[in-house]
Amino acid sequence: MPFVKVCPNCGSENVKIDTDNPGASAGFSVPNYVCMDCGFSGRIFPEIDQAEGK
Repeated sequence: MPFVKVCPNCGSENVKIDTDNPGASAGFSVPNYVCMDCGFSGRIFPEIDQAEGK
């Protein structure tokens, strides 16, 4: 069962790793995530089963 991250602000599944932090992009630190729909950014985005989200 694949899991997807969801935005805690708007509930969108359109979440990406924030590439503005080059250390996180290279795997040297904890990545920040950003919601592409509402712009919310943070380190903790809950994960749900992809089948539940649709």
